[in-house]
Amino acid sequence: MRDVSRSLLALCAALVACGSDEKLTGDGDLGQSEEHSTASKDGGAKSDAGKKDGGASTGTGTGTGTGTGTGSGTGTGTGTGTDTSNCGKSGFSTGSVIPNMLIALDRSGSMKPPGNTITLRCDGTPDLGTAIACGIAGIDCTSPQYANTTNCGGTQTAGPVNRWDPSVNAIESLTASFDTTVSFGLMTFPPKSDECGPGDLQVPIGLNNAAKIKSILAKTQPGGGTPTGQTLQAALTLLEMNQAGADTVAPTQYVLLVTDGQPTCPNASGGGRGGKQALQQDLKLTLDALDALLDAGIKTFVVGYDAALDPTFSDGLNQMAQHGGTDNYFPVQDENSLTDAFKTISQKVVTCAFDFKTQVDDPTLVHVTLDGQTLRPNDPDGWVIDGKTVTVQGASCDKLQSGDGHRVEIVMECTPVLYQ
Repeated sequence: MRDVSRSLLALCAALVACGSDEKLTGDGDLGQSEEHSTASKDGGAKSDAGKKDGGASTGTGTGTGTGTGTGSGTGTGTGTGTDTSNCGKSGFSTGSVIPNMLIALDRSGSMKPPGNTITLRCDGTPDLGTAIACGIAGIDCTSPQYANTTNCGGTQTAGPVNRWDPSVNAIESLTASFDTTVSFGLMTFPPKSDECGPGDLQVPIGLNNAAKIKSILAKTQPGGGTPTGQTLQAALTLLEMNQAGADTVAPTQYVLLVTDGQPTCPNASGGGRGGKQALQQDLKLTLDALDALLDAGIKTFVVGYDAALDPTFSDGLNQMAQHGGTDNYFPVQDENSLTDAFKTISQKVVTCAFDFKTQVDDPTLVHVTLDGQTLRPNDPDGWVIDGKTVTVQGASCDKLQSGDGHRVEIVMECTPVLYQ
């Protein structure tokens, strides 16, 4: 079926304008003929004469269409008319109500370090936990004078914060709250088989994925480096598969990046080896991947754990957010702040503005419902239309963005919508 929605819109508009379903008829000496009509210059119609036993057929009509007529003779005619046989059988939905969000979750070793012991030393460029501990001691491990030294000295229980479990809990809460209004997918990085390889897709994007995501996360534990750039490259490949078909509108797509460390792959080999230059190369790879996503119309929200304690890392995360088209990253320190960040992000993702594929010429045919209840046009808590964009507003928009499983549907009807 080609461009069904556009055809229905044109046919329904013509039906309202003309007020009837007119057909061309031709009267001959021996009977009548029916013919579908095509547009003529002057709006009238006349068939080529076809004679049989002295008879001829003629046709008149209004509208648009093409056709042939038969009667006591044969002939073709031109005129105007509309085929409304499909009108009312199905409405036209925008198809853009449900956004896609691919969660890219960092499962590097520093996400859950408690119970492990690390040596606090400036060895090349240290991991985030060491950098924070040394920074508190007044030592900048990125400075050449401290490179490959043990100025921090001693050992400590690695990482003051368990970042993995709060991240898992917050993601489970987010996906459960928006299970029917956002299509979620899940990538974790790095994969178990390669500490510096690109993340792999754990749950394909789709509605009602909260239970699947929860099940996967329950079986996942942290380990490895931080291949952020390669993972975002893989994310672009996956999201580009969700392109619009001939009769659909492409969904709005996003990446939600949750991480606690600076990118350390592939140049820094996952652990800061190669020094500051290698880390800068890994950051550039990440920024380039974010640029490619944005060029494809995919924005990336960046959530950074404990980054506020490290100005260098914080600056890097802000660069990621800017290249991802979301301006600033979301700094979080615990599960509560992470949950708040997810709520803010979800309200940006669940839009209240929806586009038809073409401009709507007759707004009286637009029917908007929220949870099955009809919303009124030009109402403070209803909807308004501008060109091809329908915007749900007021309390109805707030309800849609609340994350309680609400659903909006926008349909182009074949007859004007009546309001009581």
